[in-house]
Amino acid sequence: MRRYAPNVKRHNIFVMRGLLVLLIVLIAIAGKATWNVYHKERDSQERLSRVQEEHEELLEEEAFLTEDIDRLTTDAGIEEEIRELYGFGKEGEQVVILVENKTEADDTQQKDTNLWSRVKSWFVD
Repeated sequence: MRRYAPNVKRHNIFVMRGLLVLLIVLIAIAGKATWNVYHKERDSQERLSRVQEEHEELLEEEAFLTEDIDRLTTDAGIEEEIRELYGFGKEGEQVVILVENKTEADDTQQKDTNLWSRVKSWFVD
């Protein structure tokens, strides 16, 4: 019986090494799968935060549009919108147009700019 004992030990060593290799491979596969799940979860969280931000923006826009619709359902709101868009006035109202006077400083500055642009164009071309 002693004669077979070394063979059994050799057999056990090969089996143990094989099981160890198999265990390492299984751990590597499980680790890779866990890593992939982690990345998918992180991407999902990022997408969720983006969608929540978009949702908040859309809610704000909806509130603005609802307020605008409520304003435009009244006669005063319609009149205000028409005046703003088309510049209409009521009968008897007069239009006043304000025009700024050009000063000499503005003319001089404009001439200097034109002169400078001319000189600059000589060197650029």
